[in-house]
Amino acid sequence: MKKGINRKPGDPNYHLYRKALISTSKRIYPNYANCDWSNQKAWKKADIDVKERVIGELNEFEKQSFIERLKANAILAEKLSILSFDNGEIIIDVEEKPYEYFGTMGK
Repeated sequence: MKKGINRKPGDPNYHLYRKALISTSKRIYPNYANCDWSNQKAWKKADIDVKERVIGELNEFEKQSFIERLKANAILAEKLSILSFDNGEIIIDVEEKPYEYFGTMGK
């Protein structure tokens, strides 16, 4: 559901939104999202900016210690969206992944 797309009568896809409501009200598993998640783009950019700033402020010893922790803990690197940490450079993943933003009824 999104403002200007299907939220109100007169929006181009409002009829599809109404059909989705009717359909899911008849099903046991009503898996639809009644929200606008487009604001996540700003959050993702802010997250990347903070990570880049913090990593940029590390001295060489701190950076090498951080890289050693990432090498020892792949899950930590994944959670921090670190793509690479070779050659003393830490590269943050800036690609948008839909699964990072929203999940309905389960994992």
